[in-house]
Amino acid sequence: MLQESLVNKWLLGPRAKITTAERLGLSIDDELTTQDLLTNAATDHTMNAKRIVLVIDDEHAFCDVVAEILSNNGYEVEKAYDVVQAQSIIQNTRPDLILVDIMMPGVDGLSFIRQFRCDPCHMETPVIVASAKSTPEDYDDAIRAGANDFLIKPFSASTLRNMIDKHMTQPQLT
Repeated sequence: MLQESLVNKWLLGPRAKITTAERLGLSIDDELTTQDLLTNAATDHTMNAKRIVLVIDDEHAFCDVVAEILSNNGYEVEKAYDVVQAQSIIQNTRPDLILVDIMMPGVDGLSFIRQFRCDPCHMETPVIVASAKSTPEDYDDAIRAGANDFLIKPFSASTLRNMIDKHMTQPQLT
């Protein structure tokens, strides 16, 4: 159940009010009550649950940019700046897709993928490597570790969206 504080957050600023009104199919002159917003948001959440993408990269700016692109395209994004943080997120959230860098301090991305794939619950979760490493050997290593695909940094927003959309076309696991 959504809390009233979340609804109040939606109403901050004039653009948020317009967006909320448009989402509810109301004109800006219609009065929006907290109960209207709670009822609609609860219905919207059940009918159109967002797919969750976990982005794992030690570069905070990269995570922020990817999160902005994917959020604007209807995905919920969780960010982890190392593998330990990612594992904590995975314990509490079941991501529908993971985007992971190879080169990170501590545990690297390929070790994370191998460990992630050892759990039968995660065998079907798409994993995409996003890395500046770009040799054919790097690609082969990622696929052997259990990645489904490979994006070479830097890449465009449209390339990212297309790659994520391609792997999200599979039915959601319940």
